[in-house]
Amino acid sequence: MERLVIKFGGTSVMDAERINKAAQIVLEQSAEGVQVVVVVSAMGHATDHLIALAQDVCSKPNARELDLLLATGEQAAASLMTMAIGRHGGRAQCYTGAAAGIVTDDNFGDAHIRRIDPRSLENCLRQGVIPVVAGFQGVTEEGEITTLGRGGSDTTAIALAAFLHAKRCDIYSDVKGVYTADPRLVAEARQLSSISYVEMLELARHGAQILNPRSVQIAIDRGVQVRVRSTFSPEDPGTLVTDHAKQRGHFTSMTCDTKRDCLAVSLGMPTSDSHHLRRFRSSRLHWKNSTVKLFAATGVDVELGNLLKHDPRIMVFGVDKKHADKAKALVLQASNGIRNLSAHVETDLACVSIVSGENNSAIEVEAILTLTRSNIPITFVTRSSHRFSLFVPTSKMHDALNALHNNRVLLAKAA
Repeated sequence: MERLVIKFGGTSVMDAERINKAAQIVLEQSAEGVQVVVVVSAMGHATDHLIALAQDVCSKPNARELDLLLATGEQAAASLMTMAIGRHGGRAQCYTGAAAGIVTDDNFGDAHIRRIDPRSLENCLRQGVIPVVAGFQGVTEEGEITTLGRGGSDTTAIALAAFLHAKRCDIYSDVKGVYTADPRLVAEARQLSSISYVEMLELARHGAQILNPRSVQIAIDRGVQVRVRSTFSPEDPGTLVTDHAKQRGHFTSMTCDTKRDCLAVSLGMPTSDSHHLRRFRSSRLHWKNSTVKLFAATGVDVELGNLLKHDPRIMVFGVDKKHADKAKALVLQASNGIRNLSAHVETDLACVSIVSGENNSAIEVEAILTLTRSNIPITFVTRSSHRFSLFVPTSKMHDALNALHNNRVLLAKAA
């Protein structure tokens, strides 16, 4: 019998009415002859409330104790969902992450799943009972409760789908699917019928609050098909995330992120003497390579960028705000003999990204021209094989997103 993992986000289980509506969706799917496993997030805002409460008690709560506290949010939602399924005539049983066999490392607050022992869930399914699993959590080999970081219930659901060999994982929230841009920011945003894994991963990494990036990576690694759907419009098929999509090679979506700063590094250039310039370029390349490796080794999240007008004396990096000061210190520490090196962090920036099925230089050129014509300054750009990002002032983020999305020439070039 085919299996389906269904995950409900916090807005879908915010109160008793919504929990009952979600339970009916579960039973409708079960009635179609598939074995259903349910994963739930904490009820809307419950996690934020628990964090605030912990910080009121202690300004810097211990990570282990905080995980024990936060795990109760999903456990409460799972218990209530189990009751709701029973109310509507179904048979269900509630599981914590530990009871579901989810084993993690001991990185409290941001644990990674090491393995899943699905035997308890398998036994539950064989008895015709629907397992309801508390998302966002697991247990270490030593029996310590851990949480998987923000959006961790997505990770729970997709990992369970992989280990249970489910045909698909359906992620239900308050949006109908993946759009060409955030419909709350861009009125003309259009819903996508499908999107590739790599495109979804780029969106997730650069501000789209749809799926947790780690969950998308698991879907890629394990070949799990994911469908993003709305609890409030269950008749809508949503957006399928898969290894191929109709949008491949075309413009797919735009997203924005205000969680990154610009780390600008000034490398003191010597005189214009050709011999010294060659030495400078060699030192610059060596410094860049060793510094990027240092960032990676110390877990600092940075991305090498480019100025629109190349200046060999300046190197720029997009850096996660929480890593900005550490990144600056590492840069100054790793000068590697380059004289007069200095670094500063530029804040109050927004990263506006265009994601497409493949690298398209025409999109980049038109995007830069579009913002230039709109008098929106561009600090620097970054790129990957499926994404092009422009860093603009935060105050101009909304204008930039709309100018790009509404540019018909840009969309035509993307196609």
